[in-house]
Amino acid sequence: MTIWNQRAVRAGIALLSSLRWQIAKPKLNDMSTFLVPAHNLTDATERNAVALNKDLVVMRGRDIRFVVRETF
Repeated sequence: MTIWNQRAVRAGIALLSSLRWQIAKPKLNDMSTFLVPAHNLTDATERNAVALNKDLVVMRGRDIRFVVRETF
């Protein structure tokens, strides 16, 4: 018999956002893409709901990245 330790966890809001800007260049396949993805902008404490150790392990907090992609 297994007994799982479940504690009530307050609900929170995780705000996700993404900004993308593409610039087409005169040549056929040349393109510049600028991407700014952002996760958990409210910096809420998130836990993996299916993990057995969710009371102990907290997922990473606020995450903002800047990505540049060039194709030629």
